[in-house]
Amino acid sequence: MQRYQVKSPVLLIFYNRVDKAKNILQNLLDTKNNFSKLFIRVDGPKNEDDSIKVNEVIKIINLYKKNFDNINISIEKKNLGLQQNIIRSIDNVLEKEETVIILEDDQLVSKQFFEFCDLMLFRFRNNEKIFQISGSCYLPNEYKKDDIFFSKIPDCVGWATWKNSWIKLKRSFSLYEIYKEKKIKNYYNSLSNTHWFYEYLYREHYAQEKKGLWSTWWQLTIIYENGLSINPMKNLVIHDGLEDRVDTEHYEKSNEIKKKIQCENINLDKIRNLKVDYNKTLDNLNFKLIKKTDPVFKLKNRINWFLKFLIRIYSLKNKFVNL
Repeated sequence: MQRYQVKSPVLLIFYNRVDKAKNILQNLLDTKNNFSKLFIRVDGPKNEDDSIKVNEVIKIINLYKKNFDNINISIEKKNLGLQQNIIRSIDNVLEKEETVIILEDDQLVSKQFFEFCDLMLFRFRNNEKIFQISGSCYLPNEYKKDDIFFSKIPDCVGWATWKNSWIKLKRSFSLYEIYKEKKIKNYYNSLSNTHWFYEYLYREHYAQEKKGLWSTWWQLTIIYENGLSINPMKNLVIHDGLEDRVDTEHYEKSNEIKKKIQCENINLDKIRNLKVDYNKTLDNLNFKLIKKTDPVFKLKNRINWFLKFLIRIYSLKNKFVNL
C-alpha cells in the first residue's frame, strides 16, 4: 500500500512522560505516513528530579528520530509550563509555516488523521470563518458517518490550524469587559454553555503560575472572530493521558469515560458537507460527553458559580490577564 505524504508540518509537544513519548512516536510510525516536516518541542525541567525524566524523554526522541526525515528538535532549558510551552511552540512553527498539525505527547491518532487534516486545511484555506480542524468526535454511534460538521466547541485533542487564524490569538482580556460586551452570550446562545466558558475565563484570572489553560485563550479568540471548527463525524484521535498519576497535568476522575473511545476509520472520498453552516443539533450531541466529563457541570459547582457570578464579575472590573 502506498504511503501517504503528509503535506502540513506536524508539531509534537513533549515534557517529562517517557512512556507517552514512546507511545506517540511509535503511533506516528504505525500510521505508515511520510512526514514532510516534523517539529518536536520539549519543555524544560522544573527541578533536578524532573531533569532526569526530561532527559529520558530526549533519549526516546533521539532513538526514534532516525525514522523521520526533515525533523527539527528544540529543547527548552527552563520549564515554561503547559500553557506557554504549547503557545510558544505553535508561535515558532507558524513564524515559518502556513499550516500546522498539533499533537501533545498523550494523544494517539488513526492512520487517516493526518490526511484528513491536510484535506480540510486545503479545502478551507481561504475561508476566514474556519479556525481549526479537530480530530475528535463524541457523537452517538447512530449519528456517525463519513462526513464533517461545523462546531462552536472545538476540541484540541489532535488538531490543525493556519497561520492566518493563529495570529489572531487573543493574548490579553478582562472578564468584566467580556461580560459587558455579551460576545460569549451571543455566540453560544445558550445559558449553560455561556457560563461554562465564563468560569474557564475566571480561572485564568486566578491561575497559579504556569497552571493556566492555553485552550481557553484559543476558544476565546474563535468566539471573538465568530469562527467555527471542523469536526469529523468519526473519531480520529484519542487522549492517552487520562490516568490518575502525578505527572498528569489536569486529571479528573470523570474523564475515565473517554478511555472507552477508540480511533475509527473514515472514508475521506465520501465527505460532502462542504457548505459552512453551523449545526447546533450535532454540536449539542457532541458536547454531551464533554459535559459528563467536565467537573464544571457538576450540580454543586453550577449552583456555587451562579450564586457568586455577579460578585466575581464586578470584582474584576479594570483587571486584565495577559499571556
